[in-house]
Amino acid sequence: MDNLARSCHACNRFKSDLLTGFDPLTQQEVQLFNPRRNLWAELVQMDIERLEVVGLSPAGRATVARLQMNRQRHIDARFRWMQLGLLL
Repeated sequence: MDNLARSCHACNRFKSDLLTGFDPLTQQEVQLFNPRRNLWAELVQMDIERLEVVGLSPAGRATVARLQMNRQRHIDARFRWMQLGLLL
């Protein structure tokens, strides 16, 4: 149980057992977000107008890209969450 972390099905599927990804800005291979070592808010932020997750660092950008966090179905879900008051 100590080795488990929460994630949605899609993120878990895209991450799989991979520990690295490519930062689309620098094209460098970097470590992905690790919930045991990183703070989410230091790596990413929400673009509230576009409802997209935006990487603030190489690791953040690589994580967003590797997990395909801005697919249209995720943006649509965030829109519904906003309508329900679940996402500010």
